[in-house]
Amino acid sequence: MSPGKELEMGKVFVGGLSRDTTTTGLRCYFEQFGHISDCVVMKDRSTGAPRGFGFVTYRHQNVADHVVAQRHLIDGKEVEAKPAVPRDSDSLARPALVAPVVPSVPPVPAPPVGREVRAGELKIFVGG
Repeated sequence: MSPGKELEMGKVFVGGLSRDTTTTGLRCYFEQFGHISDCVVMKDRSTGAPRGFGFVTYRHQNVADHVVAQRHLIDGKEVEAKPAVPRDSDSLARPALVAPVVPSVPPVPAPPVGREVRAGELKIFVGG
């Protein structure tokens, strides 16, 4: 296995971070589990404000597996740690993960902007 692939395998997504959590703070917390090869808190490109999630990459996959199995409290918030999935991963592109189109159900028009959803209505997010 190539060194680049090993780094990808030890990558952990950390979600639910406080807006006060910095890359340095994230690194300091997660270093207690093992050697970190990379660590970053993601920021908004236009404002520079933290986006509430980041990534920690360990040298060894077994350390990443251990981290994912634990509960974590950083800067007063319980955060979620799970294996990072690359954007170009075929696991994201598999048709089985996409909801099937049901032709017999007519499309529902979107409610006007600012209108609240009433009881009995369903609300979904459609992105991308």
